[in-house]
Amino acid sequence: MARNRIVNKLKSRIPYLGNNQALKNHIANALRNVGDLSVVIRNIDAIPKENMDSLTKTGLEKFKTEIIPEIRQIIKETQGETAEQGSKLEQAEAKQEVVKGEGWTMRDGGSAKQYARHKFEVEKWINDLSGVLSDEWIANLKSLALKHPEMFKSEADVFRVIKEIKDNPTHFFKNNIDENALMVKHLDDKKVGEIGVRKSDGQIVHVTKNNKDKRIKELERR
Repeated sequence: MARNRIVNKLKSRIPYLGNNQALKNHIANALRNVGDLSVVIRNIDAIPKENMDSLTKTGLEKFKTEIIPEIRQIIKETQGETAEQGSKLEQAEAKQEVVKGEGWTMRDGGSAKQYARHKFEVEKWINDLSGVLSDEWIANLKSLALKHPEMFKSEADVFRVIKEIKDNPTHFFKNNIDENALMVKHLDDKKVGEIGVRKSDGQIVHVTKNNKDKRIKELERR
């Protein structure tokens, strides 16, 4: 996934920074426990320079000049892929034609429950943290969209929220129903996306979009 790809690339370059251990430590700390690629950029930009010697400052600026444009390009590409797959779903809903995307297929003439059933590939670290046992998550987009028509205008809307969260969840919460894992991600400044995944088989049983500040506080009180 994009996050792991760029973080691993960053880590791989740390040994080539010469013998400047201070710079290596600053960069390693900036990469620790990052939730998404935007946080990588913020952490690198926030590395304090007040007490740095000139050699360390020069090395840091060189590292930032080489790396940050690459991170921004990967963010742009990832956002483009998500938008493209959501567009395919919207077109398929209108035309009922065969459409393929990451781990899913929509077949011509299928019933709503058949063509809305999609599989999502998930990175191992996410399953390890959430407790989900299945390597794939499965979602009936039609069913999930119908549960919350006030939140989702189409199956494509549900797909986008699932993909955003499964690519890089930022919060893992204890669920009221222990057999389901609960994962959350900030979608923008106002909204937070939330999915519930059955641990035993990876079935996505719950998808919502809510007010970010209000919902996070509710989940933290559990």
